[in-house]
Amino acid sequence: MTAKRVLLWVGGAITGLIALLVIAVLALDTGPGKRLLLGQLAGFTTASGLNYRAGAIDGSIYGRMTIRNLEIRDLDGVLVTAPSVLVDWRPSALFDGGRIALAEASADTVRLLRRPNLNPSDPNDPLLPDLDIDIDRLRIDHFRIDPAVTGRRHDVGLTGAVSIADGRATVTIDANARQAAGIAGGDTLVLRLDAVPADNRLQLDARLAAPVAGLVDGFTNLGRPLAARISGEGSWASWRGTLAATSGTAPLADVALTAADGTFTAKGRASPGTLLAGPAQSLRRQLDLDITARLADRRVDAVAASAADAFIIAAKGRASPGTLLAGPAQSLLR
Repeated sequence: MTAKRVLLWVGGAITGLIALLVIAVLALDTGPGKRLLLGQLAGFTTASGLNYRAGAIDGSIYGRMTIRNLEIRDLDGVLVTAPSVLVDWRPSALFDGGRIALAEASADTVRLLRRPNLNPSDPNDPLLPDLDIDIDRLRIDHFRIDPAVTGRRHDVGLTGAVSIADGRATVTIDANARQAAGIAGGDTLVLRLDAVPADNRLQLDARLAAPVAGLVDGFTNLGRPLAARISGEGSWASWRGTLAATSGTAPLADVALTAADGTFTAKGRASPGTLLAGPAQSLRRQLDLDITARLADRRVDAVAASAADAFIIAAKGRASPGTLLAGPAQSLLR
């Protein structure tokens, strides 16, 4: 066999393989191909115990599609339902550093049926997922929370945008818990985060207002209103800000914040007794806080100290979602 014939044979084989690959890729975007994908999805369960199922996919899996009758299941069965979820994504971004790029992810209604039950998380797991993702438009018109979660019914509207990758995080969130007959709410959350160390950029503004018998109160059962704001100015290399929190007219926290190349500090005073009752209310005497945290590799290493008239507490360690939160929120972030 001559070299020319060998090259022709190899070229023909490569062309045939490419043609088969193209046919296979296109076949996935047909009715039978989509059903195959849904079957594969239903057979996959994450380490935490989450499983995803859907009834159908309308549109193109390589662009704008609508996922029908989505269910998210945990160890106890159906946890979250959504009749229709719109996803508009750009598969080409996967070949640009492995990013997941969505022009839009939206749903008219998402329902949380109860508190999650998931497998325990590894305390050494990163605080943030090892995933580069961009969502240009995030929208949930009605995130409905059933009474089994907090004892009350809630209805939250949420809009925003998210861009998370190694070395940067840009997040915009606006959330509003509606208040109506049979619906506990009135809470509002505004979050603006723009952290891009490569551009020496850090901007942060977060505001929370939570009334009595609202969404936050449903999770915390404090029976008191909360208001908090984090704001500041500067850059990634040198940023200074404040955390101010109150409960009604009573002060809750007044803390100075700093950031310098991934190291964050919080120093100031807090009055947790404002939120407590009985003997524990003696903690109303101010606590002096001194916290230093270092964010690296999507984990947080922290050193913290707290002092009052009667005691001094010191702690050092690595934070993870399972240790930072409690109750239903702990399970959600595992």
